[in-house]
Amino acid sequence: MVWTDATTLGSTIPGARPLQITMPGVAPAAASSWTPSAPLPTMGAGTLAGPLPTYAITGQTALRFFVQLPAGGVSGPTRLISLKCTGTARTWTLLVNASAQIALRAFEADGTQVLDTGYQTYVTITNGSQCSLGLELTQSGADVNWRVVVIDVTGKTVLANLPLVPFSGTLTAHTVQRVTAVAVGEDGGLGTTTLGHIAIADDTTAYGNTSGALVAWTGETVRSRVARLCAEESVALTAYGTGADLMGPQRIDTLLNLLQQAADIGGTLYEQREAVGLAFRCRDVDYSQAATLALDYTADGEVAPPLTPTDDDQQTRNDITVTRDQGAVARATLDTGPLSTQAPPNGVGRYDSSVTLNLYSDDQPAQHAAWRLVLGTWDGTRYPQVTVDLAAGPHLIDTATQVDIQDRTTIDNTPVWLPPDLVELLTLGYTETLAQYTWQLRYNCGPAGPWNVATLDDATYGRADTEGSQLVAAASSGATSLTVSTTTGPFWTTDPAEMPIPLRVAGEVVTATAIASSVIDTFTRSVSNGWGSTTTGQAWTTTGNAASDFNVTSNAGRQLNTTAGLRRQSTCPAPSADIDVEVNFAASALPATDSNYIYLGARYADVNNNYFTRLQLAPSTNKMTLGIRKRVAATETELTFVVLSGLFAAGTTYWLRFQAIGSTLQAKSWPDGTPEPEWQISATDTSLTSAGSLLVWSMVGASSTNTLPVTFFFDAFEVLNPQTFTVTRSTNGVVKAQSGGADIRLAYPAIAAL
Repeated sequence: MVWTDATTLGSTIPGARPLQITMPGVAPAAASSWTPSAPLPTMGAGTLAGPLPTYAITGQTALRFFVQLPAGGVSGPTRLISLKCTGTARTWTLLVNASAQIALRAFEADGTQVLDTGYQTYVTITNGSQCSLGLELTQSGADVNWRVVVIDVTGKTVLANLPLVPFSGTLTAHTVQRVTAVAVGEDGGLGTTTLGHIAIADDTTAYGNTSGALVAWTGETVRSRVARLCAEESVALTAYGTGADLMGPQRIDTLLNLLQQAADIGGTLYEQREAVGLAFRCRDVDYSQAATLALDYTADGEVAPPLTPTDDDQQTRNDITVTRDQGAVARATLDTGPLSTQAPPNGVGRYDSSVTLNLYSDDQPAQHAAWRLVLGTWDGTRYPQVTVDLAAGPHLIDTATQVDIQDRTTIDNTPVWLPPDLVELLTLGYTETLAQYTWQLRYNCGPAGPWNVATLDDATYGRADTEGSQLVAAASSGATSLTVSTTTGPFWTTDPAEMPIPLRVAGEVVTATAIASSVIDTFTRSVSNGWGSTTTGQAWTTTGNAASDFNVTSNAGRQLNTTAGLRRQSTCPAPSADIDVEVNFAASALPATDSNYIYLGARYADVNNNYFTRLQLAPSTNKMTLGIRKRVAATETELTFVVLSGLFAAGTTYWLRFQAIGSTLQAKSWPDGTPEPEWQISATDTSLTSAGSLLVWSMVGASSTNTLPVTFFFDAFEVLNPQTFTVTRSTNGVVKAQSGGADIRLAYPAIAAL
């Protein structure tokens, strides 16, 4: 307890006399801005003085104290602190002036001044800054070596070395033995100077490990704080993991409260099972851990009845607020999905939680709020208790008795009346029952699923989940090919090295053994009077003038414009209304007099109803204009366009890409061999919604003077989205038909660790 009306300032040395307020003006506990300290006194016009207990002379004296000068400085040169000593140099005084400069003076017993350093500037002490100021005296033969030390602690942490600026010298032909008394503010002119924690040691190395304490251990890791606190209090500790979360300042509190502050940020604190002491398990140990105990429901004694799943809201938290102690506030909410804040039946309503954590920086609360939201919205069955009967299953004794707090337990081969997936649990506590014919371990459990976090190169948790994918069409329970549309974010990988990939479709887990674009045409065939079928089997339909204007040869689908002003058109069935398609093209000649045109379209019902992107190749200038158009009931409307920066060159290949997702239409074009750009144009329209067909066409302008035919070459036609998944069905035992629009995602999503 700190009393603001105290008349003495006590010593931490048992039996030592306190410092007395010898002149009024000192205000005890008036300054509360010092993070590593309880409130300190301000000096005002007052003074302090008191004796020190007698101690053995070592030839060394080391003074340290906290000081904060007024922001406006002291009124003039004044004594800050003095040491009264035995020896021939009886008084050593540190003085300060209005510019925060420090001077050291020494006096003999009769008051004769024998040392004056003059006022020195230290970059580590300024008016208003918080500092640790010190004086070191070392007897060296017949002389005294002195050193003034100033350490700036304003805003400092354990993550960086504290700036220490010493100033030193020697007082010849004098001695200093031991300190008998200390006096503060003898001139009464310190004003609102804050001063406290005066420490005098008989060893100049005594403060070698105190830099952390000077900054209240701000920036210390969770594990380091727990280990240091237990060591300081002689508490046995076993710690697991790295515990790299950074903590804020250690404030004045009980040991258990300080330890719990660390646990709230990055771990679990509990009593050791086989020794007297504490254990601290850092959060990183719990990530993606191997099972300590793997149980088989069908094996004798491995899972004693009852195994009762609970579908409740005891752990549900979908609105999390995290406040950094004396810092920033962050909030994370789940706004969509079955456990969202939406009212039933779309969600469960709002389950809020708020916590204040002793964090290091203001960017941490958002991270902790997001992680707590993951834990609070894990959509899985909860198994509050699991019992193992060791009397019936003695083969489990060695492993079951090793299960400790936060260890992972799994249960396989659960009965049909339970959810089909592997049960993954974390042990939160346990009860052991021993009797004449009974030996049971009952584990209190929580879900381990959210702790299975993203792990680099891991076969299961080394993949990022889709942001949104769904089945394009219904699939029977035995179908091994699924058409999947990615509605948000990047497409699924097609790399064979990434296969197999476990996926969850409306409760059923399937295994993708291959993923490919749903329509691909490499044109590696020879066809006359048409284009035949794509590499993936879809049939091309060609219209416009004679069939002989279409052929496939030399790795290209060709459209020969033998007549100006007449479209050459190739269509094939589209796998869905939402489509992302691209094609590589070239032209045999530059446009003359009139423009030439390349088209790539989707949702083609007929020649009078479709969406398409059109690339216009202008005559003489060779400029390219990219547009998005629609034809509805034979009326053509340009929705948007842009003139591209490059120029068209005959014989050079280009890419054209068109996307129609919902009501959003986007397009881009770029030269082959150059980086693909972002979408260059975008439009919104809702006129056409059916899948229809995909469209590739070309045309030479009606008034063109080009020598005909002008041939357009097409290659690498590919529907990037949707994709075709080759799958093994029912890998978790769920057998069901799937409906179109069913959500599809990783069966075991990789969660970003805190």
